[in-house]
Amino acid sequence: MRLFSTIGLLSLLATVLLGVRGAPAAELQRNEVVKETLEIIYSGDETLHYAVSWSGGVKIGDIYMQIRAQQPPDSGHVIAAKVKDDGPLSVFYPVDDQFRCVVEGAMKLPTRYEVEQKEGHGRETTRLTEYDQVGGEVRYQKNKEEMQTFPVTGTVYNEFASFVITRALSYIGKLDIIVAS
Repeated sequence: MRLFSTIGLLSLLATVLLGVRGAPAAELQRNEVVKETLEIIYSGDETLHYAVSWSGGVKIGDIYMQIRAQQPPDSGHVIAAKVKDDGPLSVFYPVDDQFRCVVEGAMKLPTRYEVEQKEGHGRETTRLTEYDQVGGEVRYQKNKEEMQTFPVTGTVYNEFASFVITRALSYIGKLDIIVAS
């Protein structure tokens, strides 16, 4: 059981923010994103901090997220996140997870996603996801297993890239906006 399901937390948050109610998925369009807001989000070195608590106020950890330009700057941006346990839970289920997502282009689409998870006592998991947005493929590898390739239709975001892009969405009327991930 994962007490710290970072991926689930961010996916749920993105779903709630987008108000998805069983609408058919459609690719996110440029006119649904406020270009100026997106430019501000990716303009410098931004750090976000979220304290994670169970209901009732018991703090169980922290999520730190940083958005910064890659070097050289025209080669995209990196969304880096660290999830760390805190409080009494850390004795029973220590968590120290690292996430790194490279995004590129006008719509800040992910091209590479790296995960290093250290959860529980001695449990370590690594994952690598590579996105070929033009060719319509996602390649995925867990630990030292063989790389798997999956065909995709349209563009695809992951939980971190979709979480960040939702901050720049133009909410017009009561239309649902889907960020495919």
